[in-house]
Amino acid sequence: MTLLRLATYLFTNVALLLIAFFVYFNNRKSTSNRVFALFLVSISFWITSLAIADTSTQIEVVRIASKAAFASASILFFMLVWLAFVFPYENKSFSTKTFVGLLLPTSFFVLVSPTNLAVQSVAIKDFGAEVVSGPLYNAFFIYAFVYLTLAVVLFLRSYRKATGNARLQLRFLLYGLVISATIGIFTNLVL
Repeated sequence: MTLLRLATYLFTNVALLLIAFFVYFNNRKSTSNRVFALFLVSISFWITSLAIADTSTQIEVVRIASKAAFASASILFFMLVWLAFVFPYENKSFSTKTFVGLLLPTSFFVLVSPTNLAVQSVAIKDFGAEVVSGPLYNAFFIYAFVYLTLAVVLFLRSYRKATGNARLQLRFLLYGLVISATIGIFTNLVL
């Protein structure tokens, strides 16, 4: 089973990084291409952290990887909102002030990720890593929910205005977000 999980993690990461590479080099001057590539790289870091935490047999490696997963998830939600502001057309309301305002909570969660406030403890079980969340888990959940909701609202606004390829791209992006969010909510809250 571990070999299958590793293969899945590896395949997913390679696919994400290849897509990021092609999107970025398709038009390096496009803000939306750069941000989308960074978004995919942040997902790759998150998946890599989870893979290490899930497959390692050393408790300290699991602890570090779990805390890295917390930090990379924080960055991932920020990147998603940034992408929603610039894709498919750069939003004029996305100022430096907005950027910094969105970056502050993200920075907070990244900075506390090495502490026990993010991940209190970990254990290695037959199924992989078992993580006991720290006291900031509820605050992080609210942060993730707010950023995800903001991104969906921004993407829906763009979708209503978009035509042609941009509209189709936004539709696929929204489908992917709904599927990912549903899986994430189910695995983190229900299981």
